[in-house]
Amino acid sequence: MTFSSGGRRRQHCFSPANELVLGSKGTLPNGMSEFAATLEMGGAVLSLRLTVPASSAALSSVPTRSATSRPSSDRKTQVFPTPPAAPIPSLAGRTLADGRKLPKLLFVTDSTRLAANIGKDETNQALTLIRSAGQSVLEIQDADKHIDEIQKEVTRSSCEGLVLLGGYDVLPSQRLDALDPDLRRAIGSEAGRDADNFIVWSDEVYGDLNGDSLAEIPISRIPDSKSSRLVFTSLTAKNGSGDTRFGIRNEARKFADGIYTLLKGNGNLLISRPTSPELVGPAKVLETGIYFMLHGSDGDGSRFWGEEDGSMFEAVNVSNLGAVLPSVVFTGCCWGALTVDKIASRSRAGEAIPVRTVESSMALTFLLAGARGFVGCTGSHYSPLQAPFQFYGGPMHASFWKRYNGSGSPASALHLAKKDFLDGIPHNRTTDVGHAIELKILREYTCLGLGW
Repeated sequence: MTFSSGGRRRQHCFSPANELVLGSKGTLPNGMSEFAATLEMGGAVLSLRLTVPASSAALSSVPTRSATSRPSSDRKTQVFPTPPAAPIPSLAGRTLADGRKLPKLLFVTDSTRLAANIGKDETNQALTLIRSAGQSVLEIQDADKHIDEIQKEVTRSSCEGLVLLGGYDVLPSQRLDALDPDLRRAIGSEAGRDADNFIVWSDEVYGDLNGDSLAEIPISRIPDSKSSRLVFTSLTAKNGSGDTRFGIRNEARKFADGIYTLLKGNGNLLISRPTSPELVGPAKVLETGIYFMLHGSDGDGSRFWGEEDGSMFEAVNVSNLGAVLPSVVFTGCCWGALTVDKIASRSRAGEAIPVRTVESSMALTFLLAGARGFVGCTGSHYSPLQAPFQFYGGPMHASFWKRYNGSGSPASALHLAKKDFLDGIPHNRTTDVGHAIELKILREYTCLGLGW
């Protein structure tokens, strides 16, 4: 939790006994929301209350959950026209993964639902491309038993990785409680003060063969967003040439400095503020390795924010991304990999979940530009603020880039990073809430794109 005093940011360190009292949220008139937090320290009670727009962005803070206001209305955000990507009318002459060697993968889709989103001919082209490369395709036969079908085929095929082809309306993502019943009971009402109630979207169930809610093999998802061009581009994603890097961090997330040193290349990590869309420039993000440690929003996925003395400051948006981006992206942004317009905790069984359009999502825009993988959270993220930063999101970020440097596959790197992170839980967190936060981070990270 951070407080401002006299115009300067002051960070309060929390002892284990006072590690977390999460901000409660209530709806106010005129479209406003109210966030409140309290902290007991030495018998004194500190209170913080913030009123922000209901559709506000979310702050990736620790130990409180993410909650931020949008940039000040007196500063108009510049959105540059997005350069049109080259059209891909068909997959003729193109190859899966641009012809590079892939491990034995299993591609899975509900071809009827996918065809309803991108077209029957386009779906046939995509499946033909995959099979022509010698890879296996499972077309779901019974939508009500799709999980069983996929798990059985994963076991039978002995595949080394799983690629889900289509969005949540093609192959539903699991609404996963990150906490086991005992831990949820232990933290009680504190669970409701997390922005997601510790419930997140997860695809791990499709490769989970032992019931621990973690897949036994790497998993990626190519969302379709009702765009055949997005699907075609993701399936044929190139491997970027050369090692170049680009990154932006929130000014309050110093731990990201150490993470960025793990990326190959020479570019400096930018800080926001002062970094803004205007300073980055239109279509200027072109590097092969990209790292964002910024604020995100469940209501607006088209941009990420930094900070300016505790206030939100827009750092980057979709118009900053190049039209051709054969990159791998890792983010610590709240809801950075959310490709639908509803968080898991607010969804209900059987309801249709609206999918995001490409232009409304940083993640999808990256994929349309050719990214092999976009790794991020489907829920709010928690960052370490106290050195040596070896808890909450810190270890996951570091392990991902170390594993990626060794494997070259974003999906495999995330799979191994999750194993590393699980082995380290609770990373010296001594409270039940601290343990809950660690489990949420483990469950909410996902890989979008081809992943290999």
